[in-house]
Amino acid sequence: MAWRLNKHFVFLVLILSTCFGGYAQLDLDDSKWKEGRQERRYLEEEKEEEPEEEESSPSSSGRAKTYNKSNFNINETADLIKMIFFIIIIGVIIFLIYKFIINNSLTTDKDEGLVFIEDLKEAEENLMKADLRKLLDKFLDEGDYRSAIRVQYLQIIQNLSKAKFIIWSKEKTNFEYFKEIKDLPFAGLYMETTAIYERAWFGREMINKERYTLMITQGDKLNKQINE
Repeated sequence: MAWRLNKHFVFLVLILSTCFGGYAQLDLDDSKWKEGRQERRYLEEEKEEEPEEEESSPSSSGRAKTYNKSNFNINETADLIKMIFFIIIIGVIIFLIYKFIINNSLTTDKDEGLVFIEDLKEAEENLMKADLRKLLDKFLDEGDYRSAIRVQYLQIIQNLSKAKFIIWSKEKTNFEYFKEIKDLPFAGLYMETTAIYERAWFGREMINKERYTLMITQGDKLNKQINE
């Protein structure tokens, strides 16, 4: 998690440095261009010295006005270009910040920050923080397939909550969750899976490895549809 955050931060800094460097270069090039233009204008004025009466003539005045107007338009265009470039930089910064926040939010919503809780009852009470993958592996290693089936059903509830299909609460029943998803395509599959898992958990039937493998097929199918 820390490395992923640092990597994104470094990338963001590099992008911003490039953008501001380009803006500074544009401003520098514009300044150099103005200086060079003023030097050329000064040389042209020295080269084309005219009598005072000619300078005050209407035609000369017209040329000066045209020249000043052209100079004004060029300066206005340069300012407009700099403004557009600055707006693009702001847009890139906002986009990168948005992506940075969304990506880290999605990562956190998956498996980051989960805690391994060995006690099944405690895991049920803190479902959204529990690392159910590790707990499942623990029960499978111990050969406790009944508890493993319970954990796999809890994974379904956890996945439904992470996908925003339900609002999890330790006080809710499985039927209350069904009412929240009854209009979704996999609602029927959820009820079938719930019946299988409740029979295994509350029925106190003996569950061996073969029976466990048969029963989890339904749960795997449901999890796949939830995550699609």
